[in-house]
Amino acid sequence: MRSGIRILITLMLLVAGCGRPAILPMEKAPARGQKLIVFAPVVRGFPERDQATVSGALTGSILTHLGSAGQSYQVGWGSLEADFGDFSARLFQASFDAYSTKTRKLKDIEIPERDTTLFRELDAIGGRLAVAFKALHLPVWTPTHLLVTGVERFAPDFLSSRHFRVFAFVVDRENHTLAFGIRIDLETSDNLYRQVESLLRAGKTIANPLAPWFPSQLPPVVKVRVPYTPEPGPKTAVEAPGTPESPEE
Repeated sequence: MRSGIRILITLMLLVAGCGRPAILPMEKAPARGQKLIVFAPVVRGFPERDQATVSGALTGSILTHLGSAGQSYQVGWGSLEADFGDFSARLFQASFDAYSTKTRKLKDIEIPERDTTLFRELDAIGGRLAVAFKALHLPVWTPTHLLVTGVERFAPDFLSSRHFRVFAFVVDRENHTLAFGIRIDLETSDNLYRQVESLLRAGKTIANPLAPWFPSQLPPVVKVRVPYTPEPGPKTAVEAPGTPESPEE
């Protein structure tokens, strides 16, 4: 009986610990007014039929909670995909390696099939995105920070619960460094709907710490001041000109 209670308490503690993010705080503040380019997550451990749902849930939640401070990589990506291919997956792996070894500096990765390296891609993609924005008649700007994420789901346990892990990394494109990192451990039932709910909450958890560094780009509220005008007093009767005065009694 006592052993059963101990096991139950242990399970409760494990569940209570799930969802607490492990955060590598921002190294420094990005440039004022800078938006964050948000890439789709690397998804592992989910059936192929569910991967689009999982990806859309996490990315959509992050973009929603970032507001106008975040922009999807899909804006203008069509003209870059042929040259950069699986860029986000390579960048996520390099960021994961840096986060795991508790270092900020990313490691350059050779890409033989493209005769380039990860650092060269980071240097080139900023200007290429700016050109893509111009072609779409959008405000032209060169992104300095990129957000890459990953979701990995593990096999169900003996209680048919699903444990999965979410990572998110902000990369300083110009300095080739990991500016921010977060790991979120989640556990829910073996039900895709419940897992998507958890991912929606994880997206908010990722976006909230970034708000001070990537402020909303909404225009300032216009303050209209109307000068005070006193109300006119009651009107008095005015005699018409030429009216004779009333005779005195």
